[in-house]
Amino acid sequence: MNNKIYIDLSVLINTAFLTGIQRVSREIVLRLLKSPELDINLLCYSNENEQFRLIDNDAFIDYYENKTGSASACILSKSLNINELDAGAVFFDIDSVWSCRMTRSTLYPLLKNQGLKIITHVYDIIPITHPQYCHENTVMHFIEYLGATLQYA
Repeated sequence: MNNKIYIDLSVLINTAFLTGIQRVSREIVLRLLKSPELDINLLCYSNENEQFRLIDNDAFIDYYENKTGSASACILSKSLNINELDAGAVFFDIDSVWSCRMTRSTLYPLLKNQGLKIITHVYDIIPITHPQYCHENTVMHFIEYLGATLQYA
């Protein structure tokens, strides 16, 4: 059984403030990292080389739980292309990724073709149910994200 889980934390790791979503993401990831039976691989998408970069699990715990270090120090120089992700593994999308440069309508089909299982955590659908409270770009990005989630996850 493949116990490898990839988690994209691009928004959390690159945001200086924590919203409710980032707080939930952080807490779930910190708890998953304490499960020795799981092979957790934290990722951050790099716009520079258009690949994922690995996040050091121990540095992540130090920064987000022990309040030492910095978020940028968590990001390793090692990059992973999508075709390097293990078939049979899980790609767990828990962050607020709908505005990421690597759109989910682009990423999810690539992950599926690579043989990964996609699990997303949709916190709410306020940009759809109450778009008047959201920026128009957020609404457009969220519609695309939710469509990709429904189709591929």
